[in-house]
Amino acid sequence: MTDRLNENDWKTLLAIADTFLPAVEGSSLKGLIKDSSVDADELGTMCASAVPGFKECLTKSLALAPTAALNQLLIAIKVLGHKPTAVVLTGSARKLFRDMDYKEREHVLLNWHYSVFGALKKMFRSLHALCSTSYIRVNPLLHKAMGHPMVEPRLEEMNFDAHPRYDILDFGRYATAAEIETDVVIIGSGSGAGVVANRLCRDGHNVLVLEKGSYYHQSELNFNEDDAYANLYENSGVLQTEDNSMMVLAGATLGGGSTVNWSASLRTPRNVRQQWGQMAGWYEDKVYDEAMDYVMDKMGCSTEDIEEHSFSNKIILEGSEKLKYKAAEVPQNSGGHAHNCGYCSHGCASGEKQGAVVCWLREAVDTGRCKVIDNTTVLNIVHNKRGHAIGVNGKVTTESREISLNVRAKQVVSSCGSLQTPLLLKRSGFKNRHIGKGLKLHPVSVIFGEYPDRELNAFEKPIMTAVCTEFDDLDGRGHGPKIEALLHHPMLEYNFIPWRGGPGYRQDLLRYNNLAAMLIITRDRGCGSVSYKQDKPTTPSINYSPSKYDCQAILEGCIGGANLNYVQGATRIIPPFSTVPIFETHKPVEERSINDKDYQAWVNKMKHATSEPLSTPFGSAHQMSSCRMSDRGPKYSAVDGKGRLWECPNVFVADASVLPSASGVNPMISTMASAHVIAGNISAALTKKTSPKL
Repeated sequence: MTDRLNENDWKTLLAIADTFLPAVEGSSLKGLIKDSSVDADELGTMCASAVPGFKECLTKSLALAPTAALNQLLIAIKVLGHKPTAVVLTGSARKLFRDMDYKEREHVLLNWHYSVFGALKKMFRSLHALCSTSYIRVNPLLHKAMGHPMVEPRLEEMNFDAHPRYDILDFGRYATAAEIETDVVIIGSGSGAGVVANRLCRDGHNVLVLEKGSYYHQSELNFNEDDAYANLYENSGVLQTEDNSMMVLAGATLGGGSTVNWSASLRTPRNVRQQWGQMAGWYEDKVYDEAMDYVMDKMGCSTEDIEEHSFSNKIILEGSEKLKYKAAEVPQNSGGHAHNCGYCSHGCASGEKQGAVVCWLREAVDTGRCKVIDNTTVLNIVHNKRGHAIGVNGKVTTESREISLNVRAKQVVSSCGSLQTPLLLKRSGFKNRHIGKGLKLHPVSVIFGEYPDRELNAFEKPIMTAVCTEFDDLDGRGHGPKIEALLHHPMLEYNFIPWRGGPGYRQDLLRYNNLAAMLIITRDRGCGSVSYKQDKPTTPSINYSPSKYDCQAILEGCIGGANLNYVQGATRIIPPFSTVPIFETHKPVEERSINDKDYQAWVNKMKHATSEPLSTPFGSAHQMSSCRMSDRGPKYSAVDGKGRLWECPNVFVADASVLPSASGVNPMISTMASAHVIAGNISAALTKKTSPKL
């Protein structure tokens, strides 16, 4: 669709990019560059359009954008290209945007950013995300200047031979169609799918796992951040809610979210289990305790093997101790290894992280009863007039062709996640009104502390090993923010750094390795929905905007994160709210108190900040509850208390979409434990039923 941009449109778009990321004097960057071999003057000249590959990267990102969002963006660019219409967006009847000088263009963008009109804020957010992300993606000189190595620097030290390669089912060179019969077909390969496949194979059943993403052996997980998103994430990592208020990251590779999870492994909180028990009683029973124990033990989830916390995690633990906040170490699913990996989001080349690929599916395949096919899109579940599923139809994409796939199975399990399971069920003709509804996303934002005398190199340490829970129950029902450490890679971090002007943003990029990033994540009280557009039936269309309560909860968490940074010695504290100034101080850390007058005056400004969507950068890496479970009946849920579709009793759902509401913690363990229980129900059903007839 980017062929709709003519030469003048590209001039306008590149002028916007060069306003977000302008050329600057090298002297303004020199003291911030981390690698002495980088020439400050050369780096300074690298405005967005001067970076090789930048325009091509923009083109790829635009092609992945939702149709409606892309249309709105293209209309805005064309409006900016004609004087009679451009005045509406620029306020100038004399000059086109692309003909303005830098200060004039910067003024226009800031006006959009601070506008009272949601459409202008949305346009600003879309363009900023598009331009800044593309700039970081294709700029190795910037990474060098930041002090970021782009790829895991310890790859040569890893023993890849310790991890046997999966034998992906091969249909031969000339096949155009294939038919397979099995006991159970599982769509998806993530946290739920792996556990289900493992249990069913141990119970003696034959299983076929179909994954729409690709399989990568540990030796192939040598991605930089850009390639990791392109190869391992839903929609190549370019996924946003329909209103552009949130970026959404979801795994889309063999192993799903467990392949890109940051190793955090947390049990479902007691108060959440009590709420879930009202929907499905077994969540409060011993069976769920045993399921959580089982999955935690099998993956070696523990805090005992944490050798050293990253700087951000130390701030959480040590700052919480000073302030008497509740905090704890976070168990890691590292199988007894001291897993000092800052690249788990890239798939974890060491193979120490015990996700679906390394642990659950590996054991299932080793039984000889489990087959795996990657690059397979399941189009629909086939079900007969008597309300029983026969199997699934799909297509396998190889380098040279597409192969039509028909699978006949006694039981069908949808484990393709909270974004894709509803799409599959809807494409298959299931009508329950709860399919795709009740979506929970655990909204996040980030507050940063700058420590100019420290080069943090957090990519050399485990990502998330500490959590502050002081504020996580603001309403008495478990809704509130936790404070954790953010993954320390530039493309993700700089989605949360507010843009206050181009030259300052260029400097902020070089502060990367001095920034401690506090992830503020809240158990959402609000919810949304997920479906698809007719022109893109396999791409999630996410309708979600953080609720007023959840925005306020994020703000409360940001104040807590600021307090931690302040008492630990940050010289600058950068909030996600662009209406709040950066706090700066050089007061000695031993003399600081959160009651200091200058600090409290700044906190008071933050308390009154605008934290609403489009004014604040929000994101999500947890998706839950879009096909929630209940034993009350189809008026209350899409799935019954055993994990079966109300509409089709031999279609089970076993992923995070069945969770009755947001888990309040990383949902991996909750999903795996739920899947373990559901797998027991599937196994029991298989001993009673034979394959239904057409």
